[in-house]
Amino acid sequence: MNAAIEMHDSRCLAVEIDRSGSGFVVLKAYVHRSEGEPGVATGEGGVQRIRLDVDSMRVNGEVGSLPADIFEGSLTIGTSIQDNMVPFPAS
Repeated sequence: MNAAIEMHDSRCLAVEIDRSGSGFVVLKAYVHRSEGEPGVATGEGGVQRIRLDVDSMRVNGEVGSLPADIFEGSLTIGTSIQDNMVPFPAS
């Protein structure tokens, strides 16, 4: 089964980053699971708390007050940019 986090249906609970650039993000994430392509093919979904640990991260702009709904977002892993739909688990 394939799974992806739908950023636009998720909520950011916490963001921590240290001086070296490592940190984490905690989401109350909407995860869509499907035999096909998540977010496109018919499947099932639900909310679960996810912590993404990141070795090297950068936050563009202000985080603002949390928790906060996510209206759009992307995650860059290496040279791959994931807009709105982030493969789960991310690798």
